[in-house]
Amino acid sequence: MASPSTIHSSINKHNYYPPPNNTISYPGSPISSRGETSFIYSNSTISGYGGQNRFPQSPKSQTSDPLKSYPPSIYNTVHRGSTSNEEQPSPSVSGSIQENKSVFPPTDDMKQKAIMDLKLSESSFKIIYAGDVSYKPDKGLLSITKKVHLVLSNNQLLVYKSSQKARAELDMFNMQQSKQTAIPKIDKDRVFLALHDIYAVHYVVTPVNTFRIEYLHVHSRQSLSHLITAESAKECQHWIHALQKAIRIHRPRIDTVTNSEKNNVIDRISKQSDALSKRDDIVMYKVVFKEKRYKASGDQPKEVFLPVIFAIGKFSFYFSPISTHDGEYLKTIERDRFGLLSIQSIKFDNSDDTVIIEVRQINKKSRQLVFATTFCEIIVQYLRRAIDSIIPPNHIPPVYIANIASNIKSTRIIPYIIEPDPEDDILGYDDEVKMFNSTLRAYCASLNLNKNRFNFSVNGPPKAKSFVLHPPNEVRDLSVTYTKYELIAILRSLAISNFFQEISLRDIPLSDLESWNTSSSDGWSMVENHPFNNSNVLSNEIYDILINLNALRKLDLSNCQIGNCQDEKESAIAAIGLIMSSGKTSVSRLCLGRNNVPKSDMLKLVNGIKEHKKSIKELYLDYCNLTKEMSELVLKTLAEKNPEQVLCLDLSIEKGKEAISPDYINPIFQVFRRLVVLRLRGHNILDDNYKLSLEESHLKELDLGDSRIDNDMVTKLCKWIRSPSFLTIEALHLGGCNLNGRHVYDILTSISQSNNRVMHLNLENNPIMKEVMHLPKLHSAFSQGEGPTSISFARLEWDDPTLREFIDSLRDNQTVTHLDLSDVTMKDTDIVSQDTIKMLSSLFERNSYLKDIKLNFKYLKKPRTSLSSFSRPIISDAITSSLIGLRHNTTLEKIDLTGLGMEDPGALALAHVLKTNRGLKTILIDENNITIEGYRSITKSIEENANQVIHFPTPKMDHRNQLKYLVYRIEELIMAENEAQFFLIHTSGGEKKREKKHELEMMVQERKACELATKQFGDVIRSLEIAVSKNLREYQEQYSRSMELQLQAQAAAQEMAIAQVRIQGRAGSVNSFHRSQSGSISRQNYPISSSASITSSNSSINNSRIRQGSITGYGASKRVIPESHNSPPSFPIPRPESSIYTPNGNILGQGYPVQPYPNITNSSIPNNQNLPYPPPEFEMLPQSSIYPHKGYNEAEVQNSFPDFGYVDDFEYDSEVSYMYHTKPDTSRYYDIQNEEQLAQALQHKLYLPPDTRD
Repeated sequence: MASPSTIHSSINKHNYYPPPNNTISYPGSPISSRGETSFIYSNSTISGYGGQNRFPQSPKSQTSDPLKSYPPSIYNTVHRGSTSNEEQPSPSVSGSIQENKSVFPPTDDMKQKAIMDLKLSESSFKIIYAGDVSYKPDKGLLSITKKVHLVLSNNQLLVYKSSQKARAELDMFNMQQSKQTAIPKIDKDRVFLALHDIYAVHYVVTPVNTFRIEYLHVHSRQSLSHLITAESAKECQHWIHALQKAIRIHRPRIDTVTNSEKNNVIDRISKQSDALSKRDDIVMYKVVFKEKRYKASGDQPKEVFLPVIFAIGKFSFYFSPISTHDGEYLKTIERDRFGLLSIQSIKFDNSDDTVIIEVRQINKKSRQLVFATTFCEIIVQYLRRAIDSIIPPNHIPPVYIANIASNIKSTRIIPYIIEPDPEDDILGYDDEVKMFNSTLRAYCASLNLNKNRFNFSVNGPPKAKSFVLHPPNEVRDLSVTYTKYELIAILRSLAISNFFQEISLRDIPLSDLESWNTSSSDGWSMVENHPFNNSNVLSNEIYDILINLNALRKLDLSNCQIGNCQDEKESAIAAIGLIMSSGKTSVSRLCLGRNNVPKSDMLKLVNGIKEHKKSIKELYLDYCNLTKEMSELVLKTLAEKNPEQVLCLDLSIEKGKEAISPDYINPIFQVFRRLVVLRLRGHNILDDNYKLSLEESHLKELDLGDSRIDNDMVTKLCKWIRSPSFLTIEALHLGGCNLNGRHVYDILTSISQSNNRVMHLNLENNPIMKEVMHLPKLHSAFSQGEGPTSISFARLEWDDPTLREFIDSLRDNQTVTHLDLSDVTMKDTDIVSQDTIKMLSSLFERNSYLKDIKLNFKYLKKPRTSLSSFSRPIISDAITSSLIGLRHNTTLEKIDLTGLGMEDPGALALAHVLKTNRGLKTILIDENNITIEGYRSITKSIEENANQVIHFPTPKMDHRNQLKYLVYRIEELIMAENEAQFFLIHTSGGEKKREKKHELEMMVQERKACELATKQFGDVIRSLEIAVSKNLREYQEQYSRSMELQLQAQAAAQEMAIAQVRIQGRAGSVNSFHRSQSGSISRQNYPISSSASITSSNSSINNSRIRQGSITGYGASKRVIPESHNSPPSFPIPRPESSIYTPNGNILGQGYPVQPYPNITNSSIPNNQNLPYPPPEFEMLPQSSIYPHKGYNEAEVQNSFPDFGYVDDFEYDSEVSYMYHTKPDTSRYYDIQNEEQLAQALQHKLYLPPDTRD
């Protein structure tokens, strides 16, 4: 232990993982299992007087149990017990020590016993310690040092001029007995301090052998202190331990905080929304804050002591001033709030009442917060309890290092439940999402972040949720991307939440974390003795996520700007490979595309795939600068590992790079027999050099983009399209393949002949309109409805007549439901003709099959600076003028107008449409340079008329750009006003002065309008979000009510059918009953017999709704097709680079639909024309925000997600799907032959109101 003179030196470095046993010993004092000094009263130890004044010891006291005199306390949570072999106490007290079974917070029995012991102590008298000392009060008229003789009793600290005076008034020999006696009459002048007024005893740096006693004035409760100097260091230590022991029993009576101080602290905590639900639950104590100050001229520090109030909230702890006008407080504390998760270490060695908390700081070294209080053990335990309530105590690596006594560390902490944010309760989040939000709020408090910046979505059932991080919300003038500290908060919150099965950070820049080197000068970057111990922060954070999340199966880091490390350091890609090699993670799906992966890092990743304990099911390495050799190595490794487990593979490369050898491509479908997604952009695998047999595939998605396809290749492709293997395809990408109109016509007709028209065809960036001789035939094909239901003509160049004819061919098209016309460019014209505008408006008005249309402008848009003009495509005005055709359209549900630069005319046109349109549910209109007036008009239309709009993404870019422009315009107007005023001052009367004055008035009005718009723009956007959220909430409520009504109607129909069977009264009626049910299975599949018909009839009733074909719904929807071993099972397809629409409204591979709401189609429910919703047997989940479903059975959910993927396993079931199939409730179905049961059901259920049925 450090000497008193160095007790407050800098904290020692600790290991990352704290040792299991931290036995602390003090010079000359044995340690009990409680970690406290056992005071043995003998001539040579504490019970004698200091120096030469010692008295004879009673013989009984030498043999008495030293622990019997240790008084229990209301907060003393330690019980006697025997230590284990790892924690052996000193021989002098080991016989009386038992196993520690302590609990915190104390129980009612412990509190009651402490109060009884306090009353017993106050009604008796006993001397504990005495000795000669020198003391000096810190305040007073004559602050001089006095030498006195102090006597410590069990209730008071007495003062005498000498030991002889003390001996004359007190029977020192008899008072050394272990038993307590009656209280003698003591002169009040002899009372130096009452023990219940002392709130801290601690060492000081200078002078040596000195300690301070902090106490409260008897009447004013002002904080005062005495400086006590003992004759030696050992004597000083004995005094402190004796005072600690004597004061501990008086803790129930010590009240250090007044009511006014308590109210001030509660107000401060409430401002941070950090207060607990009950005011009395807030931990609050008066402490002495200690700080060393060094002068430039000397090495000897000056120690400053400042009484403050220590308090603990939900996510932070506070050092609040006693007086609001305390200048010394601001100078010493600097800041009054510190996050609980910023605590790096807690040190309390029980040598005195001092606690040292080391906290992490942003862009600074960690800081030590040193304070002293007699409630030190209690505060340490409350801090541990508060942290354990946020983060599980068994989390590895631990959040902080606890360098505390073993008895405190082994105490069982009972955490409390943190109340969720009111917003969480309003939105109905489940417990897992609430826990994640609480953890994130705690990190935001520790890093001083704004939680409103975070934008993410959580979907899925319990223990199998998916997390998607979106770009940050616009808050004031903060960065448009996440800062490195915001990323630290989100990643560490994820590492603690062991219920995520998928984590997606796609398109979120992580380069700041990867370039952030670990350093002791930044506490948030440095974790001592981290198991992975990588030089960059991102690798360590990825390690924590992969190691701690046992349920994690998929990690998406696509386009995260990873791999740009300097000085040839390893990237996070290499870290993932090393973690997979260690066998400590269960990830089997990796999305790492569009990152710069060096060759050395790729080799480590490939080696990790090879040595991984699980088989890789999905691997996306598109545009990762892979060479031919590296791509072939990846294919070889996957083929050697367990090729039958590979489901999705993406090895796309930039156009013009060397492609993979045919030796690796040709047998790909024979090796990877269960492959459902294959993306090989840039490899030109339809070339004659390749002998790839597409007819042997069972793909759902194929990407052949950026390939040079000629007539022979198109013929070969069309042959495959007409083959049976094409029936499983849901998306075919042929973008950038140099296709002309004739090629497209052949592909469209082949798709029509294939009977698989419910799929997406991507024809973007092809010169389709270049050879005009093929266009009439192509337009005729569209007019006749040839081709798939979803098609993309993005990034195409048109001339005005060709565009008009194409739109004309779509007006009466009855096939296409999803159309992508984004990034339309015009050739040889600067304006779109009125005829083309009328044709586009007519398309909106006449087409009754189109559900989704994209008219956005994204790829070809020029980057805009804060002061540059908005780039407007030529098609912008045409789209604005044609929106009027949507006034009475009832089928179009989604329209994307992002990036067109329509400005306020476009917003006003859309607002006018929404007054009468009742079909649009999703509208995307960001990046259109719309002002506050435009969004105000849209908000008004949605609030008053368009209650069907339930998805309107926040226009972040418009909000940001408008605020920048308004600030710039205000500054410009202020300068113009100053110039105008200068002109008016120095100009005499006349016409020019009047004109200038009028001009000045106009500038003032415009400036005020800009200032008002700056203040109100955010409020208008929030009003828009509130209106859309209200519509979504009403829609969900209506949907739930409709589902309930449908369930009741179907239950009543079943009961009526059973009643029919009973009335017929013969066994043969079962056959007719079986035939009469709608949706039942035909006889050839289910032969009827007297025994089998009963079972099959019930099963057909229960399951008929599941067999009614395609299901479209809220969450992930997919076609329900019975699987067999002969046909490829149904697997979810990961998200492609561009949006791919599937027949049921999904973005292919995301597992959830494009819209965050059910697709309302009357064909979804064949048996109920009035309820256009999916069957009730399917529980759905939302996409865009966290709306958990309350109908999950956790046990069933866990069983529905088996841990597939090991090398020797073979996966027959489909992978994780967000559609949860509930088993039908058969409890209400009765035996048809039991007439009594049927009669009872009819009497008690059939004619009861729906709300009273079981």
